[in-house]
Amino acid sequence: MAGRPRASRAVGNIMRNCSDSSIPCHRVIGAGGTLGGYGRDLHLKRTLLVAEGLIVSRGVVRKFPEVRWKSGPRAGEPVSGVRVTTRR
Repeated sequence: MAGRPRASRAVGNIMRNCSDSSIPCHRVIGAGGTLGGYGRDLHLKRTLLVAEGLIVSRGVVRKFPEVRWKSGPRAGEPVSGVRVTTRR
């Protein structure tokens, strides 16, 4: 959704190593709505998501297509004026 379709591992690694509590890492959800990891504390991740109003059962966010973040006017389109760059 951020303009890099094959960057899921990079996002996972960045979020896994993030220790800044102001960044909502618990909101990173697998493409199919699966919770995935969260410092190996899926119970805490589920609790945080439920507190935000999501329905989670059996490790999956229910109605995921309806609640997932969309980057632009249509899913998969980058927001105009936003440039995604990578460091080398």
